Amino acid sequence: MNINFWEAIKRERPATHATPSSNLVHFGPISVEPKADYDRNEKRLYTFDQAQALVAGKGLVLPAFRDVMTHVIVPGLEGKLKGAQKEVFDDMFKSYGEWTDNAFYLDGDTFYVSAGITGLVWDQKASAYNATAMTVSELPKAYDRKGLVNGWNTLKDVAVAAPNLVNDLYGSEYNALPSRIKKNAGIYLPADKTVRPVGRGDDVVIYLDAGGDYGYRAVRGAQKNIPSETKVKS
Repeated sequence: MNINFWEAIKRERPATHATPSSNLVHFGPISVEPKADYDRNEKRLYTFDQAQALVAGKGLVLPAFRDVMTHVIVPGLEGKLKGAQKEVFDDMFKSYGEWTDNAFYLDGDTFYVSAGITGLVWDQKASAYNATAMTVSELPKAYDRKGLVNGWNTLKDVAVAAPNLVNDLYGSEYNALPSRIKKNAGIYLPADKTVRPVGRGDDVVIYLDAGGDYGYRAVRGAQKNIPSETKVKS
């Protein structure tokens, strides 16, 4: 999947005709649902495409990871949120993690981070996501993955191998992030030549799992991926 592939599947994000909910909590440029979808005390779990369909039915979208980190999680960990904003922050850490609008793709020594993906559908029989009908509303950004391994990479290791990746995803250099993020966060790289949607774990961890399901939370607003420039690598 080189730049020509991504350009070929670039499309405008499908329009939704649903009326967005007014019951949202505002965090600067983004507005966020106050609670995830629960079944009693646990978040309901969905595949990526199921979650996308549910938020589209509300006239909203899934949140880009950078937006959640910059406007909700980092301020919350720094003790800057109060009232309804603090309640949203607390709810994000209850029960299971939640889907983001991002996806990862690994192609040899190049690691792509994309946002605005549609048509990435869970194939239960194959136990994998099918990208045959996938489109993207933004071109991804490419990074040199040297120094990163397939599977789990601590955020500290990522900061050494690809410091720009940490800055782009978390909105800050590694050393400036709250201690809880530096201690617990990491990135799980998928197998080579596979596109995987990204879930945010329940403890500020970015990771993905080919068979994983997550809760979801809809947003309206910025939906900013990292700077979309596939030719730039860290």
